[in-house]
Amino acid sequence: MSEAPTEQITEPAGAPSRRRRGLLGWLWRLALVLLLLVAAGLALLVGTEAGLRAALGLAQSAMPGRLSIQSVSGRLIGPLEIQGLRFGDAAAVVEVDRTAFDWRPRELLAGRVHLSVLELQGVRVTPGDAPRPRPSRRADRRGCPTSPCRSRSSSTGSGSATRGS
Repeated sequence: MSEAPTEQITEPAGAPSRRRRGLLGWLWRLALVLLLLVAAGLALLVGTEAGLRAALGLAQSAMPGRLSIQSVSGRLIGPLEIQGLRFGDAAAVVEVDRTAFDWRPRELLAGRVHLSVLELQGVRVTPGDAPRPRPSRRADRRGCPTSPCRSRSSSTGSGSATRGS
């Protein structure tokens, strides 16, 4: 028997090997699957009542004792209804028996909040014990109030009114 000559196929220099191309293909597929899972999780979070409850749980854990809600229904992307909302800190306590709203979340991309429906029932605001800030006087860029500043001349001791610059 004679042996048939074997041919070796060589790939051009710099070209990725088949094994490497296969690995890159699997990595791209894995990245795509992960991206789809994140997108599905985000859709679940904003588009379902279960997602709304999860987001509410995160908000309440971020502000323990300051934010409480008796019940909530709807979706994060709207419409949404909240019963028994209470938010309190040192400055004030705000209580709302019922809040209902519908909004356009896409407007957040433009830096706006667009509410198409807002209903509030039983709103109570109780001032807290925090000291109230004193009204500040407006100042120009030198730190002078917007009324004319007086500068004192050391040689005469008299004041002159100046403004700006």
